Amino acid sequence: MNTDQPSAVFGRRGRESRAPATPVHRAPRPALPAGRIVFLLGLTGLLLTVAGAIVWTLPGIEKANAEAARTEQKVVEIVN
Repeated sequence: MNTDQPSAVFGRRGRESRAPATPVHRAPRPALPAGRIVFLLGLTGLLLTVAGAIVWTLPGIEKANAEAARTEQKVVEIVN
């Protein structure tokens, strides 16, 4: 294998890489403020939806726990 070549061969036996040996530096694009605002609005909507779902299901969980406690008490009374 010839190591004098500037291109690197990673994991390919006998084939040269088409990528240049030196990376090409490009200037980063400026971030659009509208895109960040839309992202933050979407994230806020998602968090509000999750919080609403939690608040919506808590009374149902409390009812189920109360019913399970009543049922357990009845079973204890019947057994005794």
